[in-house]
Amino acid sequence: MCSASIIETAEKSTLISDSGNDRHSSSLDDFLQQPGKHAAPYSLIDMADDIRDLLHAFGIQRAHIVGRSMGGIIAQLFAYKYPELTNTLILLMSSSFNPTLPKVDDAMIRKLTNSTTSFQGDRQIFIKEKVDFMKAIYDNRYRFNEEKECELIIKDEYRKSSLIKAFRQIIALASYTYNPHVLHCLDVPTLMIHGDQDPLFGAAHAADLKSNIHNCDLILKNGTGHALPEELFPSLIENISDFIAK
Repeated sequence: MCSASIIETAEKSTLISDSGNDRHSSSLDDFLQQPGKHAAPYSLIDMADDIRDLLHAFGIQRAHIVGRSMGGIIAQLFAYKYPELTNTLILLMSSSFNPTLPKVDDAMIRKLTNSTTSFQGDRQIFIKEKVDFMKAIYDNRYRFNEEKECELIIKDEYRKSSLIKAFRQIIALASYTYNPHVLHCLDVPTLMIHGDQDPLFGAAHAADLKSNIHNCDLILKNGTGHALPEELFPSLIENISDFIAK
């Protein structure tokens, strides 16, 4: 019953029609080099507000908020704006986006942003580029299941509307201005789970969150990168469940 409700909500989601921003979607470096040239169709704050609206739609008064990577920044903004709706905050492999923290390696940025083709244009090359990026952020303790990753990439492409573009999400992230008050004013129990081999947000990003958020626990996963292999699920579920229970 719950799944059916969620699907119905997704089908009724507001979609933004194609805009001039999307003409640059094949060269995200253009935006990253000149962010002022592109207006953001929506922001991370807008996405935090979407969480609020979704909870209200389902009649949920308070929730345990879990966010990974960029989703972790959105989760921070949600807990900051709506502490009355937040039971706990769990951040996986995330960051505050503090500009003083170590930057992501340029080669990793290129793997993320430089797509030479589209799923509709050349499916094999598109999937290979996506798989290469996943390999680069993967955990060295766990076997990389390339066949399964290919299946997930294909499923994701079929799931998405043609109007939904990762470009817009990167614009939202790159347009975000770090606000230290977000962390300092967070007043909900917070758990940070981070990989000590994360190639996107290194361990310094986890330490920054730990030191700036009141009442924040930190768990470092040895040998873990920026991905979530299935073998990691049991320990993540245990960590999160134990934290919520206490």
